[in-house]
Amino acid sequence: MKTLNKFKSNVVNAFHSGPKTIDQNFESARKEFITLSDSVQNTYQSLLKNDKHLQKTFINPSSLNKNIQAYFPSDHPLTMYTAEVIKQVEHSFNDWVNSQKTNYEMIQQYSAKIKFIKDTISDRDSLLSEMEKSQSKIKEMKEKPPKDPSKLTTEENNYNVKKESYENTNFKAMSEMSQFFEDKQAYFDRPLQNIVLSLGYLYSSISMNHQSHTAILEKNPPYFNPVAPLMGSAPENYQAQAAISSTFATAQSQPLPPRRSSPPPFPNGANQTASAPTPMAPPARPPPQPSPGQYQQPPPQQQQQQQYQPPQPAPGQYQQPPPQQQQYQPPQPAPGQYQQPPPRPAGGQQTPFQAAPPPRPAGGQQTPFQAAPPPRPAAPGSQPPRRPPSTQYQPPQPAAPGQYQPPQQYQPPQPAAPGQYQQPQQQYQPPQPAPGQYQQPGQYQQPGQYQQPAYQSAVNDYATGVVTNPEYQRQAGSAVANKANDPNVQNQVGSQIANNSSNPYVKKAAGNSSVQSFGGKAFGAAANNSQVQQAAGNAAANQINQPRKY
Repeated sequence: MKTLNKFKSNVVNAFHSGPKTIDQNFESARKEFITLSDSVQNTYQSLLKNDKHLQKTFINPSSLNKNIQAYFPSDHPLTMYTAEVIKQVEHSFNDWVNSQKTNYEMIQQYSAKIKFIKDTISDRDSLLSEMEKSQSKIKEMKEKPPKDPSKLTTEENNYNVKKESYENTNFKAMSEMSQFFEDKQAYFDRPLQNIVLSLGYLYSSISMNHQSHTAILEKNPPYFNPVAPLMGSAPENYQAQAAISSTFATAQSQPLPPRRSSPPPFPNGANQTASAPTPMAPPARPPPQPSPGQYQQPPPQQQQQQQYQPPQPAPGQYQQPPPQQQQYQPPQPAPGQYQQPPPRPAGGQQTPFQAAPPPRPAGGQQTPFQAAPPPRPAAPGSQPPRRPPSTQYQPPQPAAPGQYQPPQQYQPPQPAAPGQYQQPQQQYQPPQPAPGQYQQPGQYQQPGQYQQPAYQSAVNDYATGVVTNPEYQRQAGSAVANKANDPNVQNQVGSQIANNSSNPYVKKAAGNSSVQSFGGKAFGAAANNSQVQQAAGNAAANQINQPRKY
């Protein structure tokens, strides 16, 4: 049984070579030291990498300036510029390295202490393990005394030596870790602060070096094209092929989609002057070709029986129906009613399968067959007024705001339900009015005098009676005169006049107390004058009873 326990202890000791005794104080100090040492080493390595990057950026052979010097001609502005900059940058960088050499040495020495402290901690752990082994042997010898009693005495002496060495090494490790924290401020923090502070001066010096030679970069670079003399003459059809390719690329370019805030523009044919358009549009007339970049209006499909969906207007805009082909003057609607579109001509002048009438000319000009000028568009977001039931033609209903559907196939006009408004086939958009200059048809009121409410007249009569009362005028004049004779008020008024005036004479006079007193007395005397009081009251009454405009 004892042999088994001994074998078990040997196996455990073989896999656990570290000491079994745990010193909580030392372990806490060890943990703090490891944290600090890792941060110091990582910071120092990043500082060294930063120096390498600075060298690579400014003075390394792979830097931008060095490559410009190697690959650009000597008369190039970049070559001349970098030649001057490299000299001064290298000088500034070398001066910075020399000035910060002491700070770098201190940080390097502080970082080197980490290795020595870790070696001391390792020695301490080894001595602790040996001391535990010696203590275990002494325990076994006391449980089972050896044949030679001197072995126990020798082992005890060996244990005492190891224990003394461990205690010394343990205290040395604790002292070195403590001193490492003590030296951090003087040997690491302060030198690092000096280095970071000097980087700002280095960058400033390099920036000044670049700026002092910027005039060189304003020169034009030299012309260099060694291929031009080797090209020879161009083929005869080279320019023609280039022109054909350019024209084909332009024709194949797709127009931009229309914006939601405005309808698609009319083709160029809509910009022609409307001198005397014919009432009947020829069915086989080809549509006008739009210029590149404009929206192309698709022609109506003929001899189709499917339904036709007209183009929808932009949000908040009202579209005028197209003019009919007879010179018919419809009766003018009363104010506040919707204007009926002119009736469609009878007698087969325009069949459901004929092409749509030509677009109206731009510029707001009326043609002889127009019934009336188009109503101005309503404000954004408003809907057209409802119309009474009618058996006349009604155009299709517009779609919801913000939706646009391209023209499809033609559909014969269908009568709309009572009280509904539908969009005509051909859309015309009048010019947009300026903000604040348009109101919805039937709701606009001609400029005139403001109609006062009934109670407003009584209020005006009461206010007029107050301001024209001689007793009120006298009291008001006395109050104004008292304020005018107050030295504080005089000083405030004089100071304000002096501050607002740029004339030095006025400033001097307004700041004089004698002038202020004289002006206040004069103003007070005028306020106490009955004629002045009466004139002020009459002026106030006229202002109250003045009719308002809008």
